[in-house]
Amino acid sequence: LVAHEGVHGTRQEQFEVPMGDEQPLIPGDTPMAAWWRVYLMNRRFRLAEETLAHRAEYRYLKIHGSRLQRRSALSKVSKRLSSNLYGGLVKKSQARDLIDMSDYELELIMKGLI
Repeated sequence: LVAHEGVHGTRQEQFEVPMGDEQPLIPGDTPMAAWWRVYLMNRRFRLAEETLAHRAEYRYLKIHGSRLQRRSALSKVSKRLSSNLYGGLVKKSQARDLIDMSDYELELIMKGLI
């Protein structure tokens, strides 16, 4: 969970609203407040952010988890990413693919190139 939330914290600190995004900045907004507004209103953005965080969590568990945690990590993490907690953004099989694919493949998907 620390790895997961660490990704969110870092991205919130560095956040800038993308050009052309439908959620304009409100005067006086902090990067974190703007991140949360876009996260809550934009499903595609939420999926991208959660994919990055869940991937970090999965990678941490693969390295530092117990044998049992390592064996079940991909299934558990992909189940959570596909859950209603995040709005049912993807099916579990899609979540598993997003979490387990290479950084390069994920970057192309996030840019809409594949």
